Amino acid sequence: MEVPFLDMQTYQVSVAPQQLATGNGLSFFLFFVSFYQEMNGRQYSLRNGMFNVLHIVDVV
Repeated sequence: MEVPFLDMQTYQVSVAPQQLATGNGLSFFLFFVSFYQEMNGRQYSLRNGMFNVLHIVDVV
């Protein structure tokens, strides 16, 4: 997947797990997105988390 960043360049990003979980029980696959703001060259997490997203991709 290609993702654009603030410098207007796109970068290749892989979201595949390095290995699948083993054992008994359920496996939950989650995708979390957190937003940051840049001030004076440093990135800070947005305080209230209002626009952060946690998505359940799959339950096996």
